[in-house]
Amino acid sequence: MTERIESRRRLVAFALPATIAGLLLLVAFAPSAQAATSTPPLVGTNYPGVSNENNSPPSGTIAANKSEVVELANTGFEVVNSKGMIKSGTVADLFDANGHFLSDPQVIWDASTNRFYVSMFENHGTTSPDEGLAWGFSKTPNPTSAKDFCSYFDTFNYGVTSFPDLESLGDTTHFLMIASNRYATSNYDIMGSDVAWISKPPTGRTCPASSTFNSGIKHLTNPDGSWAFRPTPARQVDSSTTGWITATTSYASADTLTVFQATEDGSSLVIGSPQLLSVPEYSYAPSAPQAGTTKSGSPAPPLDTGIFLTQVIEAYDPRVGHLALWTAHTVAGGAGSAVRWYEIDPEDLTLDQVGTITDPALWLFNAAITPDRVVVGKKSRYGSSAVVEYSTSSNSTYPAIHMVSIVDGQAVSSPVLVKQSTGPDVDFSCFEPDQPYCRWGDYSGATPDPASPLTAGHGEVWLVNQWNLPDVNDSTPLWQTSIWNANFSSP
Repeated sequence: MTERIESRRRLVAFALPATIAGLLLLVAFAPSAQAATSTPPLVGTNYPGVSNENNSPPSGTIAANKSEVVELANTGFEVVNSKGMIKSGTVADLFDANGHFLSDPQVIWDASTNRFYVSMFENHGTTSPDEGLAWGFSKTPNPTSAKDFCSYFDTFNYGVTSFPDLESLGDTTHFLMIASNRYATSNYDIMGSDVAWISKPPTGRTCPASSTFNSGIKHLTNPDGSWAFRPTPARQVDSSTTGWITATTSYASADTLTVFQATEDGSSLVIGSPQLLSVPEYSYAPSAPQAGTTKSGSPAPPLDTGIFLTQVIEAYDPRVGHLALWTAHTVAGGAGSAVRWYEIDPEDLTLDQVGTITDPALWLFNAAITPDRVVVGKKSRYGSSAVVEYSTSSNSTYPAIHMVSIVDGQAVSSPVLVKQSTGPDVDFSCFEPDQPYCRWGDYSGATPDPASPLTAGHGEVWLVNQWNLPDVNDSTPLWQTSIWNANFSSP
């Protein structure tokens, strides 16, 4: 069995105290007072997602069109429809990269070109570093296997001395954006962050030569010249030639996010200067404890929580009358870690909504948020409500998946349990040198459902997250993923 850790970065874990205690607190802050509370979301169709025993963590992401849902994880992919799984396979097959190191999977659906787009970090070399980005797209709107995807590899300017990590995928009408932290291959020290861009393919079901794509890469910094942590391009639901990239200003603590505008200029994508968005202060959360023990009888190690934005979705919100960015990340709060979510007006650099989801007994982390916006051809509807899903754990509970809803600007709903792990997460990643936690995440995924009925009160969404089977030997990863549809219940 080949055991591989998904990411090779080394970051300091800040042990910060909990900042909020008391009764269960589920708060959505907005510019005006909110009297009503959102009704909880309902779990609809539920599928078993990708699972594997030779990599940690899964880093599952998800995208959907009117008839198919695609999950992409560190080890494999699944395509499902209303009748169940169509096809599963390995990421090596998807990117034609057998024998290469792959991590940080990303998948998006683009309604304007009727394609799925995918990307991953890849070490293309087998005996020496040849670091870069693998990316590709579906030849058809409804792929059924790896053969239905075109795949490419580009070193950009990583190559031998550096590599991209914690990469994320977004787009504009005519370009893809893949943003990453940059690390040195020699010692894994952080070197900053970047966004690579690639022109989208023309229509057709063939794979154009790599030389036909325009591409480039730009280093990203905060306004003061410091590096912007884990920049995350927005995934567009409503197509626009203007795109956005959002990053946490720091991986320790801050009261701002950094926002970059991306505009199309013929055959190039132009990344604007960094702008600061004021937000409530946030800090790096402590690692999350979990119930249970290792096979040797020691308490199960804590779980990585992180502070970076897991994904950003750009969609029109009719409630506020403009395109908005929806995103979430883990912050210190509650029992130890909490989930902060934002609805951002990127043009005015203001917050339409912001909230922090906390619990006095549970650590909350690894969150993703999506609005319920539906765009199919020239038809569009919804976009004023959202679902946030996240992981939870504590000293007395195994990791679990929960979700809440935010309906039409109302306060966040009570939480809904989606899936409960049956044991602690204990694998080889827990015992890496200088790493005081088990790897969890690194991503969860959430996306609107284009198949939502256009005559209902709200759209539906698709989500994916990780849960765990019981430990067997303190080494083998036994994570699982769940793919589920969520809809908004009536009061």
